[in-house]
Amino acid sequence: MDSQSPRFKQCLIAAVAIASLVKLYLALKTRGSPDVLGYEDYLTKINSLGGIGPYYAGGAYDNPFNVPPLNIPVIRAMGWLADLTGLPFRFWLRLPCIFADIGSLLLVWSLLKNQAGKTKSIVR
Repeated sequence: MDSQSPRFKQCLIAAVAIASLVKLYLALKTRGSPDVLGYEDYLTKINSLGGIGPYYAGGAYDNPFNVPPLNIPVIRAMGWLADLTGLPFRFWLRLPCIFADIGSLLLVWSLLKNQAGKTKSIVR
């Protein structure tokens, strides 16, 4: 099947949509990796201690707060979204990765399409 054919594009879009829906479902319904528990602990530290306090607290899992300062507002925003929407924090934590997968696919598709166009012009 030619990668430029409309049928191929439709199949690719369908595959991406199905994979994304499965990932969204898993993000919503599963507990996730131990990292999720660590980030939930980070959120608790951020909300309760504020400032640089999280860097000095042991936490429930005695894990060090080892994220860069720029991540603090991101974690706080994910916690805010969880409170606002009622969707669990783990969902919001995993959502950017799902968007990154879609973005990576679009980027690779664009690069391959540009490369195919250059190859055709060289062959002619």
